[in-house]
Amino acid sequence: MHNFTSPYSIAARWLIAALFLVAGVRKAMNLQGTIGHFDTLGLPLPAVVAVLVIALEIGGALALIFAWRVKHAALALAAFSVLSAFIGHRFWAVDPAQFNAQLSTFLKNLSIAGGLMFYAQLDMLRSREAGGSTASTAGLLAGK
Repeated sequence: MHNFTSPYSIAARWLIAALFLVAGVRKAMNLQGTIGHFDTLGLPLPAVVAVLVIALEIGGALALIFAWRVKHAALALAAFSVLSAFIGHRFWAVDPAQFNAQLSTFLKNLSIAGGLMFYAQLDMLRSREAGGSTASTAGLLAGK
């Protein structure tokens, strides 16, 4: 059985969660700047998006830290990471001086999403071994 209280599992969850917790708190502490940044990205209703992103980052991070609904938190944060890569780090459309930094951040976001998806899969396996039902999400991830 996969143990979410092992030192490795706790460290993995906390390390990934730290990124989102710090990012969410920093966005909240500079809400007007966050709204302005989202506006420059062309996002609709940037104030609403800012509040939703802050809630997702902080809430998802806390869920990972406390091992609560890990699958859901990990998949939501993974989807956010992929969207953030494509919306906020468009390396293909920036000045050549920004290319390397944007490409690196884009790829880091995708890598983080991959790690979160792996963690979601582990949570589904843990749930299955404990007798829980994961068929619908497992089928979705398997492309069924």
